[in-house]
Order: sequence, then structure tokens, then C-alpha cells
Amino acid sequence: MEKLIRVILNKRNSPSLMTARRDALQEYVTKYGIKNTAIASGLKESTLKQYLRQKHPKIGSEPLEQASHVFASKEFEAAFKAQEI
Repeated sequence: MEKLIRVILNKRNSPSLMTARRDALQEYVTKYGIKNTAIASGLKESTLKQYLRQKHPKIGSEPLEQASHVFASKEFEAAFKAQEI
């Protein structure tokens, strides 16, 4: 059982997963801008830009989860749409 748990945990930080996290953050940057994405993810703009430039970034799940939570909220959606008008 211990070996199985270690295998599962290793998959959590695989290069393909890190690339998927980077791509998801890039989509947020494209849609909401670098500043909003940085604030929503809790990252500095410079750190976010560095992650987006790297071929194999080491991005934890927390920044992406936090940004996803913010951008999925009705409050943010309403404020963002109002800003576009």
C-alpha cells in the first residue's frame, strides 16, 4: 500500500501535470490579464511570467486552484463583465 501511495503522489507533480497547470494559467492570463491572474493566484506578476516562460515549470496546485476559485465566482464574473462595457 505504501508503494502505491508514493506512486500516486509522484504523479501529482509529473512534468505533464506541471505543463497543464502552466497552460491553464496562460489561459487565465489571456482571458483576464496578467495582473488579475497574478492577484487571483496569489503570485507576484514576475513569478507568474517566469512560470509561463519555463518549458518545465514547477507550479504547485494551490495558485491554480485559487485562481480557478476566484475566476469561477459570480462576483468576479459580474465585475469583469461590467468592466468590459
